[in-house]
Amino acid sequence: MQFGVLNLVLCLATAVGSIAAGVYWRLATRRRAREQAEWAAMEASLRTLDMRLDQVWADDGPSRPD
Repeated sequence: MQFGVLNLVLCLATAVGSIAAGVYWRLATRRRAREQAEWAAMEASLRTLDMRLDQVWADDGPSRPD
C-alpha cells in the first residue's frame, strides 16, 4: 500500500478537525457550567431577596391613617 502526500494531508486535516472539535466541546462545556453556576447564584440571591421582601411587607401590615 502506497502512502502519498494526499493521504498525509487528509490524515492531518482529520486530526486537526478532531482536535478542534474536542477543544470547542471542552470550552463549551466549561462555559455552560459557568453559566449554570451564575444562574444558581442569582436564583439563591433572588430567593433571599423575595423572603426579605415578604418579611418587610408582613411587618409593615396594612396602612392606617393616623
